[in-house]
Amino acid sequence: MNSRMLLGLVLVGVVALAYADHHEGQPGSVCALQETTKRALIECVQTHLNEDTTQKLSTVKEQLHCEDVYCVFVRICDRNNGTLEHPSNEFFSDAQKTDMRTAVLTCRDNLQRQASEAAQSS
Repeated sequence: MNSRMLLGLVLVGVVALAYADHHEGQPGSVCALQETTKRALIECVQTHLNEDTTQKLSTVKEQLHCEDVYCVFVRICDRNNGTLEHPSNEFFSDAQKTDMRTAVLTCRDNLQRQASEAAQSS
């Protein structure tokens, strides 16, 4: 993949992240993101979760009959018209939700910083 194509994909992701924040009215909103951006964000999030949240996410994955964590997020978004907040109450404790929010915000900021650096270097 050439650098212009990569830059284009990264910029689309940043625009989608900014749109999702505004559209859903909550920082780090995942539901409104395009699939590629959502997958990248969720992949990053998984590396920033504590052991308890990671284990619970695995349990929820089985409960929702999902083959991956991306599916978990999509199904939770679908259950509540595009938000993770309310349906996640039936699956995750407050501490686990806080851990996930923190990971989403960290990863969102990292992706935006990478996009900015890529834009400056081209």
